[in-house]
Amino acid sequence: MDELTDDQRAGSADKTAQMIGLLCHELRQPLAVAVGYVSMLGDGSFGAMPAEAQAALLTIAERLDTINRIIDRLADRTTEALEPS
Repeated sequence: MDELTDDQRAGSADKTAQMIGLLCHELRQPLAVAVGYVSMLGDGSFGAMPAEAQAALLTIAERLDTINRIIDRLADRTTEALEPS
């Protein structure tokens, strides 16, 4: 079994970090659109909404915020893992 050299490991880690960075970026784009529309719906930009719909929007906004925090943690942990010890 061949062992990876330090340079190969570093190169692999860099590629992984780039891939995760791209993934985070790609996930944030549609997330930002969804957050924007939920906000506009909530503030009445498209007209008044029934109370039940307002409650549903609050749940959607909370879930979108959770997804955003997961993406942030993924990006942060990837950065931390690549920092020299």
